[in-house]
Amino acid sequence: MTGLARQLATAAAVHADLVDAALPGNAGDPNDRPAPDPTRKPAPGNLTVMEHRHRLVRLLRWWVDAVHERGERVPRMGHDVARMARWLAAHEDVMAPEDAARLFGQLRGWLHTSSGMMGEQTSAPISLRDDQLDQRVRVADAARLLGCTVRTIQRRVPADQRPGGMVRLGDAARCDHCDLPVGQCAHTVRVEVAQ
Repeated sequence: MTGLARQLATAAAVHADLVDAALPGNAGDPNDRPAPDPTRKPAPGNLTVMEHRHRLVRLLRWWVDAVHERGERVPRMGHDVARMARWLAAHEDVMAPEDAARLFGQLRGWLHTSSGMMGEQTSAPISLRDDQLDQRVRVADAARLLGCTVRTIQRRVPADQRPGGMVRLGDAARCDHCDLPVGQCAHTVRVEVAQ
């Protein structure tokens, strides 16, 4: 997998994770009461996060339209960020090196801005020893241990693999850069976890 393909996959995953940050419960003061005047209604959610998510949709749409082989029809993709990211990764060979570098830089900037919108993280992420990867813990505890949001854990591990709200740490521990299991990529730093 190339650096651009990894960056596209990461952007698509972060875009999906930002859904929770845009929800109405996460915007404004929770004690706000709806105003009787419709012009003073609270926002339907966090408008900054909504606009940021849509910025990635517009960016990828532009690149999908710009990157295609001569004579090839550009497929309809709608708002499906993951599909656009996969399509662009599959057509990276069509891109000029300077265009691929420009897209990589744009995605890096978008991801950098996203980092402050991901919701509250209760701790810094840690790497786990091999003997800890088989432990089953609550989804919220896995998110706290891994330094990510509950939504991230839910995206990484399908519902049928989270019975009773419990998740195997090895399934939830994925590198945020390349989505490989912890310890199987160059981005993961191994540390000892106190028992």
